[in-house]
Amino acid sequence: MRIDILDPQGVAVAFQDGAFCLEEACIYRIHAPGASSASLDGRLLAATGDGRFVLDLYWAVGAHTLTLVGTDGPAAHPLRVSPGSAKLSPSLWADVLEDIESWLAGVSLGVAGPRHGAVGHDGVAAPLLVEALLPLLPGLESALREVLVDPRHLERHHEVDRLLRECRRVDPSTLAWISRHQEVAFWLDGWNSAEAVGASPSIPTQTSLATLDHPVNRYVAWLLDRVIIRLVEVADALDVLANRRDDLGWCTPRAECARAGAERLKRVRTNSWIARVPRSPISEAALLVIADDPRYARFHRFARRFCSATFRLLGDPGDPGAPVRPSFSIYEIWCFLALQQLLEAALPGWTCSAEGLGKLLVIGGSGEGARWTAIRDGEQITIEFNATFRSLYAHGQATRFSLSGKRRPDFVITRDSADKPCRWLVLDAKYRAGRENLADSLTSLHIYRDALQDTERGGRCVAGLLLAPADCTEVLQWFDPDWQQMHGLGIVALAPGRDVSALRSWIFRNLDLDGS
Repeated sequence: MRIDILDPQGVAVAFQDGAFCLEEACIYRIHAPGASSASLDGRLLAATGDGRFVLDLYWAVGAHTLTLVGTDGPAAHPLRVSPGSAKLSPSLWADVLEDIESWLAGVSLGVAGPRHGAVGHDGVAAPLLVEALLPLLPGLESALREVLVDPRHLERHHEVDRLLRECRRVDPSTLAWISRHQEVAFWLDGWNSAEAVGASPSIPTQTSLATLDHPVNRYVAWLLDRVIIRLVEVADALDVLANRRDDLGWCTPRAECARAGAERLKRVRTNSWIARVPRSPISEAALLVIADDPRYARFHRFARRFCSATFRLLGDPGDPGAPVRPSFSIYEIWCFLALQQLLEAALPGWTCSAEGLGKLLVIGGSGEGARWTAIRDGEQITIEFNATFRSLYAHGQATRFSLSGKRRPDFVITRDSADKPCRWLVLDAKYRAGRENLADSLTSLHIYRDALQDTERGGRCVAGLLLAPADCTEVLQWFDPDWQQMHGLGIVALAPGRDVSALRSWIFRNLDLDGS
């Protein structure tokens, strides 16, 4: 059965390495003449005509199966869905988690054990940000396949008895053995052996056999088993959480993602040599390979996070266990960290401190109360996470309020000074891609600029900025500093490894700080 999959622009998608290559969060059109129905991983797709279907991928990164039913029966077509081009890749997402792990001590331990330590007023943050791991599944699967294609082998030496006439090469240890056994040495003389009576003698020889029973392969098999178990555990617990709390509806699709990831890993395990390798925890020999081989190191880097003792959501009935958050919330937390690091580097000589960081990990919580402060010579700069601006009719005597309903911007940056007018900015982190999504997100900045009031700092905010994981080539004006200064709003790309000089200049200029 012929099949064509067209992207939103009407261009046929590529078929590479045995699968159609698609991108998440896109709507595709399927043309398959003669097909009566189509389904994605068992979910029926909407039909728009004879042999025409709509494929809405939503946020479905990874391997999937498209099944078409025609006159000849069902036909399966593999799909490989990659992250959106304007979102973070699995590698960059791992960098995000590395940064958060370094910042919030103990947030992700894994099989490698604790690597960071910190002391704070709120104690050590132990629970893992569980949902943050799901975007790592494509990277984990890719790393596992790289290991399976070209694994490490172990040479095992065995002593085997062979007939003397079968030996073509004799090592020194065998010659030494023959010298001690004159009845065998007798057969080495051609004239004597021709007159010898009886069967040719056997001699012990050393032979080597390459086996996959290597300590690092045992560790990979052991680690993979635990990743699968934990994914299933978390999927079950996320279903419970979704039923328990109305505001945690996003847990259901995350549970489906975790369970689907576990099934894919099970299939890889069953159909590869790893199913036959004995299991054992990490050893010194395995660690040496991980330190030396980038393929094994990459698998270890991704998989170890799923094996943290806190990668569980199972707890007492009144305690849901480790906090879980959707991926956009993880990006907000990382942006909070990135803003702190940006200002600390740009404000030498200032005294910096943070408080309330434990509030970032409370399940279902907004994170309000987490803040970062820099002080010098009577001047203070503060970054507040999810600060609340109460509605006009309920704010009472509060100096912060909204002219309409209650609002809660992601970040509020304030600058208080004894000899300069106090100023404040609003920033909103949106883990979104594409022109339409970013345009919709910019609406929040318009609302914040018009509705939010802080009477102690001049009323309305000076400017607003949207933080996104990548640029959008369709609307580069939104990312242009001159355009942002003219209109008082715009977008800046913020991700691991990105240049933050434009963001730093924007903050300094709008807060009227020296060094902009």
